Amino acid sequence: MSLNELVYPALGACLVAVAIMLGSVLAGLLRRLRESDERYRVLATERRIVERELGQHAVDVGALSEAMRALAGSPNPSAARTAVCEGARTVAGAPVAALLELSGHGSGLTVAAAVGAKLSGMVWPLTGEPSRAAQAVTGAEPIFVGDADREGDLDREFSGRTRASSALWHPVLHEGTAIGVLVVAWRRRVAEASPRLAPLMDVLAAEAAVAIGRAELLERLGRIARTDDLTGLPNRRAWEEELPREIARAWRGDTTVCVAMIDLDRFKGYNDARGHQAGDRLLKKTAAAWHSELRPYDLLARYGGEEFGLILPGCGLAEAVGAVERLRVATPEEMSCSAGIAEWAREEHPQALVGRADQALYEAKRSGRNRTIPARAVPTSA
Repeated sequence: MSLNELVYPALGACLVAVAIMLGSVLAGLLRRLRESDERYRVLATERRIVERELGQHAVDVGALSEAMRALAGSPNPSAARTAVCEGARTVAGAPVAALLELSGHGSGLTVAAAVGAKLSGMVWPLTGEPSRAAQAVTGAEPIFVGDADREGDLDREFSGRTRASSALWHPVLHEGTAIGVLVVAWRRRVAEASPRLAPLMDVLAAEAAVAIGRAELLERLGRIARTDDLTGLPNRRAWEEELPREIARAWRGDTTVCVAMIDLDRFKGYNDARGHQAGDRLLKKTAAAWHSELRPYDLLARYGGEEFGLILPGCGLAEAVGAVERLRVATPEEMSCSAGIAEWAREEHPQALVGRADQALYEAKRSGRNRTIPARAVPTSA
């Protein structure tokens, strides 16, 4: 056997072995490369998720901070409510948000603030025809509606005004009791509310409760500031705020308004003879007796001391005189009163109108008391 016959087969076997070994090494390298590539893709995906979550977290924190800053810095309850709605639609990624509050008599919900849609005038009764808002209040739990078209019978008007495909109705709680609803609405269909949304809406709903409480407190303080402590009638501040409004209303409606200034006769002597407590009782009885003789939209105010002011919208002078005469007859404890009445002249300033009524009152006092005298007409320019 020749040398070549011995060498070549051995060499071929070695080459095959080397090729097998190289193939195995290459296969291992390729496998590791594929595993590395897969790990890279997983890491890249996880990184994008983390970045997206961090970005969303920053948006959420920013929205909450902005809402809280607006609440802390704004004395205006309306602006605070709007800030809550802006925060809600930002964290929800929704175009529409609204804050619904219980009406004064508590029988339904009305729109206190809204962004992204015009919802003024809407009312959600708490009894009778059901609604998601009413359910959120009575159950004190959030309600998510994924398909407003399929479930739109309950809130058809809301869905129509907002063009909502999905909505979340989140109760606003105060000491465990629902006092309102914070609602967000999406125009695209949302399969389910994001888990991150619940705690954010909880925070915003708590801020909404603060805004509602502040508004109620300011309203109570406003009523106190405009109410006479003794008689319960509007005080002079309320009178001075309301008279320009009534004049503006008369101007817009091309109607008239009369003002009467009324004073109890010889009240100081009554006080001196019977004491101040008796005088206070007389003022309270007089206010109640006169108020019962007036229309619901007339305004009787305690102007100061024993003097009262009366605004009579839509009354001409003759009709106003008749109304004041009824008050004179109703004056309690055989007391009498004097009054001066002025009918608003077009273009006349409120202070000038009151001044003419006051002059007529002084004339009634000078001419013997216990009478009503109409004010002189405003001279017309030639």
